[in-house]
Amino acid sequence: MGQVNCRKHYLSLRKSLVLYVIAFVVLAVFLSVTTFSICGSAAEGIRASYPPSGEKYYLTNEQGEQLGDGAYIGTVPVPMSKEDERTIALLEKLPIVATPIYSAFCIIAAALLFYRNRLKKPLAELRTASEKIANNDLDFSIDYDNNDELGQLCASFEIMRTTLADNFSKMWRQVEERKALNAAFAHDLRTPLTVLKGY
Repeated sequence: MGQVNCRKHYLSLRKSLVLYVIAFVVLAVFLSVTTFSICGSAAEGIRASYPPSGEKYYLTNEQGEQLGDGAYIGTVPVPMSKEDERTIALLEKLPIVATPIYSAFCIIAAALLFYRNRLKKPLAELRTASEKIANNDLDFSIDYDNNDELGQLCASFEIMRTTLADNFSKMWRQVEERKALNAAFAHDLRTPLTVLKGY
């Protein structure tokens, strides 16, 4: 007897879908924060390459030694090149554009993975089972060891298959019994007719 097997999953479809969505939302947030951080660091690196100009003053102790790195007083920023300005503008816009892209990608990935891991195989097995039933092939069983919604559907399908197999068996026995009864009746009817013909 053929056997239709489905993988074990112990969470309901609803809970599994929620977990997939939560996992991919966390991934989207992580990617967004990472992009903000990388772009911010890159922009700060470009800005740092243009040191301020002006008078630099240092704190000193009683012996006249300098303390610290000093500070610029009346700083005048060095003008950036057009290319660096464009790069900084791009780095500031990139995280804003990337966040919805990450979100859309993660939602699509969650849906595809959920379908592949939780729906694809059991639905394919149910489709195969329905095709076998349509072709009057009831010599198989559906084995899906789970209590989720698809497990209940597989159990109902297995009950239907078993009921159909029992009904076909009963009907076949009834046809065979009727054939035997008709044969016996024809034999019993032939005997008196033969006797009457003799007379």
